[in-house]
Amino acid sequence: ACLHWPREVDGTSRGEIDFPESKPDGPPDTAHAFMHYVPEPSDGRSQDWFDSGATLQGWHTYTIEWNPKASPRYVRFFVDGRLIGESTEYVPWVPMFYVMQIETRLGSEPLPPPAQGHVQVDWATIEVP
Repeated sequence: ACLHWPREVDGTSRGEIDFPESKPDGPPDTAHAFMHYVPEPSDGRSQDWFDSGATLQGWHTYTIEWNPKASPRYVRFFVDGRLIGESTEYVPWVPMFYVMQIETRLGSEPLPPPAQGHVQVDWATIEVP
């Protein structure tokens, strides 16, 4: 996953914005976008998620447009310039880092062979209005 992660974590949820995120094992999976809520609402929901329909096996332009100062705050997710989803509730407002987190699996079991691959990033940019 490539994600926005809170710069300061004080033991409470500060949210998280992930895109693109996909599982590398098994058949080709599509890239997903996640906007983890801050704070989590009492109805049990914890995130918005959107399926991009794009696989990570091809070249695509993934864009996160996050405006924590707008009213309402929003996060928009785009693939190749096409809007795939928008969140306007429980959007994080704290400063965040941009992280490229590449891992094979969160669980403790090893991946079945052949557990190898390459992640190629042509370019990344961050624009601040």
